[in-house]
Order: sequence, then C-alpha cells, then structure tokens
Amino acid sequence: SNSAKLVVIPTELVPDNGKQLRNVVLQVSTHNKLEKEFAQWLSEKVLFCGSLVDRIVTRPSEMVRASLAAFNSLTIQTEPYKLWAIEGGEEVRRILSFSAAGDGVIIEENIDYYRERKIRLLNGTHSISVCLGFLLGFETVYECMQDKEMSTFIENVMLNEIEPTLSSGTRNENRQFGLNVLDRFRNPYTAHRLLSITLQATAKMKMRNVPTLFRYAQRFHDVPDLLAKGFAAYLLFMKATHVENANYFGLRRGEPYPIQDDQASYFYEVWKSVQPVRESLQTFVWKVCQNTSLWGEDLAQLPKFAERVSEHLKQLLDKVKS
Repeated sequence: SNSAKLVVIPTELVPDNGKQLRNVVLQVSTHNKLEKEFAQWLSEKVLFCGSLVDRIVTRPSEMVRASLAAFNSLTIQTEPYKLWAIEGGEEVRRILSFSAAGDGVIIEENIDYYRERKIRLLNGTHSISVCLGFLLGFETVYECMQDKEMSTFIENVMLNEIEPTLSSGTRNENRQFGLNVLDRFRNPYTAHRLLSITLQATAKMKMRNVPTLFRYAQRFHDVPDLLAKGFAAYLLFMKATHVENANYFGLRRGEPYPIQDDQASYFYEVWKSVQPVRESLQTFVWKVCQNTSLWGEDLAQLPKFAERVSEHLKQLLDKVKS
C-alpha cells in the first residue's frame, strides 16, 4: 500500500503501553479473522509509540468554579506544567509535527528515564502519602501541603527516601524535578482530591513504591522510616468497617469513606481478627507483607520493615480514632 504511515500513541500509565496496545490490536485482528492485508498494514504502516503523560488534571477548585459558572459542568482544570514523552526517532518526529510547537513534547528513542522519574517521585510520593493525609482529616493534596506535619512528611519522603533510589539521571536533575513536583503540589488552583488518588491503592503501591523499598534496602541497608509510615497508613486506610452492595467502606472520624480497590475484600477479611495491641498488629502486618500475590515480592524479606510498619500502625491507631 502507498498509504501514509500512522502513529498511534496510547497514554495509559502502564509500562510499554505502545507494545501492549499493538499486541491487543493484533489479538483482536486474529480473533476476528481479518484479512492478512490488514496485519501487513499494521506491521508496515502503523507505528505504536510508547508514551508518558505528566500533567495533573482535576475538576476546577471551588474558587475557579465560581468564575466558571457559565461554562459546561464538565469543565476540567490543568496545571501549567506539562510533559508528553513519546518513544520514537526522526520518522515519528516528522509525522508528529506538533512536537515542534512547544517544549512540553519530548520525542526520544527511549523514555524510560522520564517514566521512572515521574512514577517514583510524583506518583510514588502520592501513593505513600495520600492515605496518611486523608486519615489525618485532609481532602486535597494542596491542604496537605499547607499543614506543617504533612508537608514535612511529603518533602522528606520524596527527597530523602525515594529520590536517592532512582536508577537513572543525575542527582541534581532528579532533585530539581522533585522540587518542581513539590511546587506543583502547592498549587492552590489544583483541587487534587486524596480519595481520587486512593483508587486502586494496592496496585499503585505495588507498581510505584515496592521497587523503591527494595532499592532503598539494597543501597542503605536500613529501613526507610517514612515509607514504612506511609505503608502503615495505607494498611489502616484499607480497614473496611462495613459492606454495602459489594462496596466497601472505612470510617474516618465517624464518617464513611469508599475503599475503591480490587483487594478491598481481602483486607476486609484479614482485618477482622486484628486487635489494637502490638502482637496482633505485628501478626497482621507480617501476613500482609508475606502475601506475594499482592506485591510480587515478599516484603517480609526487607530487614525490619514489617516491624517498623507495625510500630507506625500502632501509633496511627492511637492517633486516628474512627
């Protein structure tokens, strides 16, 4: 065929999203017994490019909604920062002519560095801090950054425990990116709700933070105390108190909140036998840490990690009363 080449760019936050989408299209093609010419066209003319989108998009904050009353209720809000990293060479750059319109689009043969940096520093920091912030009574990331205790936790866990474990980039580059992320978290116009970030918290913890835990242990031969505290808060957040129509809910200060997680039923059952005493909490934490079906790893192998998580969980239970 003399048709022009087509570039397809998935934006899902999953590894190798370009390759995965291409495989799905080929599987669907085979399942539907499409002609061999279609498979040939896919192979020769369609370029599936992996990509990474880095921009926080939310519903407008209250102060912004007040000035947008005349706009459609589906209006969204984005932060000024933007990055779209796309895997490709000169051919992709030529086809995607919009890449020359600004500095927010990066086209490189390998974008692993950008993905690693974003998933660990931005998403990983979100996942390790969101449950703690929510249990302490905050609703948005911005509110957390206005509180001394939470902002200190977020800054230190990112810059002192997560950033040193990055496997690529220079320390200066990564630290500057981290500082930029902290500024993004402080944006008062971005209403990034904590409960939205807790969606599928277990899967996010596995992808974003479990590798960091093992890298930290390997590099420093110590327990990352703040990561352990954030993990303990995640475990407490996953404590469902009741079920309605197969939906699980926890309690924060007497008010129910939804636990939107594929592992909600597992934690509902495992929490049932837990008593608010040190020995019972330690048994619970060890059981969860050793569940390789959750993490793909045995977290109990991390030196003293389970013990530290248990200590923080006991402290949080004493501090956060349902």
